[in-house]
Amino acid sequence: MRNFVYSLRRAIEIWSTFGFIELCRYATAHFLGSRYRQVPIIKWLYLRNKRYSDASVSKIINIDPNCVEYETLTKVGHTLNEPGSVYAGRWDKARSEFHQRYKVHSLRRYFQDNVSWTETEYYTRKRSSISKNEWRGCATEEELLQFLERIDNLYDRIKSDGYKTQKELLEQSPEETKKLNNDAPSPELNEIGVNIGRNGEFLWQYGGQHRLCIAQLLDLDKVPVRVLTRHEQWQAIRDEIKLAKSYSALTRRSKSKLHHPDLRDIIPEEWSQ
Repeated sequence: MRNFVYSLRRAIEIWSTFGFIELCRYATAHFLGSRYRQVPIIKWLYLRNKRYSDASVSKIINIDPNCVEYETLTKVGHTLNEPGSVYAGRWDKARSEFHQRYKVHSLRRYFQDNVSWTETEYYTRKRSSISKNEWRGCATEEELLQFLERIDNLYDRIKSDGYKTQKELLEQSPEETKKLNNDAPSPELNEIGVNIGRNGEFLWQYGGQHRLCIAQLLDLDKVPVRVLTRHEQWQAIRDEIKLAKSYSALTRRSKSKLHHPDLRDIIPEEWSQ
């Protein structure tokens, strides 16, 4: 019964997000088995015309953490992790609510509802995992609890000292910062990874979900993020601004986006006055 309910919910979700054709493909894959389901159908249909942005892949921008309401990793996967990539298609519509990720939901329950770590899904899932394989240096329940206690320390540190960039942390505590770098090729780039959808919306993608959740819980004004993938329609706005000879030459849509953090590196000073 539980599997049926999950399949039904997933079918409704695919119908509303991708349409009838993708629902048929999902149904076929579901009945033929897991091997067929591994074929990247969604990626083939909804990731089109790959190219690269003019923006630096190491650029860090500051955004309001509370504007990140959705994420794209769950439905689209790690293809969107590549910094500087640009895709057309409906990938930015294939999104889930960020706070529904089990780690994020667990942090909210722990810090907001005052439940113990052992009552969270984070703990129960990872306890099951470490019974088979070591995870992030944890092989026992005691080590898992010690890992979760580090999230307490992270919360307290951000609350008392403010949110610091990875570059700042690297200068303060180089060895610890390097040790905790799990998501980027170099520690200073280990910021929260986001994508930008067609209308400029920020979508969490990879890296820093604990930090983002904590920043939201503490209602911080801004956090540093690294842009991974941009939608082709959003990149078109960057392209238009870079090529425009004057403010008056811009389309109405581009004019309405000039306040966006991702455009500050290409807007002439006289336009922002």
